[in-house]
Amino acid sequence: MNLYLTSVTNLKKKKNITKFLSKIKDEVIIFSNNGEIKVFSSICPHFGGPITCDNSHLKCPWHNYKFSKTNGQCLTHGLKIYLPEYEVKIINNKIYIHIDD
Repeated sequence: MNLYLTSVTNLKKKKNITKFLSKIKDEVIIFSNNGEIKVFSSICPHFGGPITCDNSHLKCPWHNYKFSKTNGQCLTHGLKIYLPEYEVKIINNKIYIHIDD
């Protein structure tokens, strides 16, 4: 099943978008990383803080955790944790994530 997030045009205007998806009970952050659209959970796996997006990293301001925009890996504090990533599909200029039914 594909869940609609936003249009490619809207994402280009806003740089990144955070959206709660009740179907999967998760909030996601949508952004472009070197031309590739990425979607990760926007909830920090460490303590549930909000994930924000800057030019170089995803980050949680609560404890200064930084995550890779490529694969969601934590880059600080020596922890082996990742932000959950969702499979992106682009259909007719619309951004979706694919989830299992």
